[in-house]
Amino acid sequence: MANQQELLRQIAETGYNVGYGAKKHFATAEFVDKLPGWASLVSIAIGIFGLIFPALSDKVPSAVLILIGVATVYLGYYDKVAYLKAGEQLTASFQSLSSLYRDVKSMPANSDFSAQCAEYARIRSEANSYGISRQIFLSDTAAHYKFFWQQQIGWIEEQITFTFWRDKVPLTTTITLAFVILGAIVAGACVLMKPTFC
Repeated sequence: MANQQELLRQIAETGYNVGYGAKKHFATAEFVDKLPGWASLVSIAIGIFGLIFPALSDKVPSAVLILIGVATVYLGYYDKVAYLKAGEQLTASFQSLSSLYRDVKSMPANSDFSAQCAEYARIRSEANSYGISRQIFLSDTAAHYKFFWQQQIGWIEEQITFTFWRDKVPLTTTITLAFVILGAIVAGACVLMKPTFC
């Protein structure tokens, strides 16, 4: 049987995993729902502006449009409803963990926590059964934003110290940003200098 402090720490760690998982499922559902519309809008805009600016009719912008089209087809493999349902179930588990955390914290330190340990194990087991392992690219980035900047996680932060660069900014964001900057540099070079690989 865990003592009060150990149990609070375990509940907070599981709360982080479950809450973050819920936001990741919601992010995947949101991407599946919204990205095809945005991709179509961007493709149409580039096509229209290609009539005015000849550089937008070159190979690189055309290749980017083809990649956008392929990406939107790929999104069709995700079942938005399943991700929304899993996110809702994980959110309910997150709220149960938050409530349990407050209950344990309000009890005297020398109490018998057997019932709370059993409830914690039940919630954790239930939450583990809800998750969908296959998530969309960059759902980590959206989940980090939704969890750390929109969710009330003060009770988790009582037990876990999060750092900005290590925890609150995902590695996928940093890597993607580096690729976007590199891509913008290459695209700019193609437009301005017209090298042979463009």
